[in-house]
This record gives sequence, C-alpha cells and structure tokens, in this order.
Amino acid sequence: LRVIGSTLRARPLNEKAAVMSELETLVWPKLASGEIKPIIEKEYAIENVSDAHDLIASDTTIGKVILKVTND
Repeated sequence: LRVIGSTLRARPLNEKAAVMSELETLVWPKLASGEIKPIIEKEYAIENVSDAHDLIASDTTIGKVILKVTND
C-alpha cells in the first residue's frame, strides 16, 4: 500500500478542474460513507497552536494534527 501526493499549484486550470472533479466523484463519497477514514493523531484548540506545532516538530506523529476553531 502506498499513498502518493502532488501539488496542483503549477498545473493549468483545466487540469486542476479535472482533478477536483474526480475527487468529488471518487473520493468524497468514500470519506462521507466512512469507507476511507483519515488517521487523526491529536486535536488541539486553535489557542494551543504552539503545542500542536511542537508535536509535529517531534517527528513522532503518524496521523493528522488538527487545529479546531470554534465560534464562541
């Protein structure tokens, strides 16, 4: 199993649109249904961004580090 990523920044607009269309058709439904689940390492309130950055810098994470923003 392998995961491959890419940046869209340098690609022409029509290629970006094609990639986004395929994501909408092929990937988002699997995320919504739970067939694909992201691995989340830890969640932090946005106020604790420094702690989140320290965790990422530790190079010990496996999953995503999430910053939560609330509208209080």
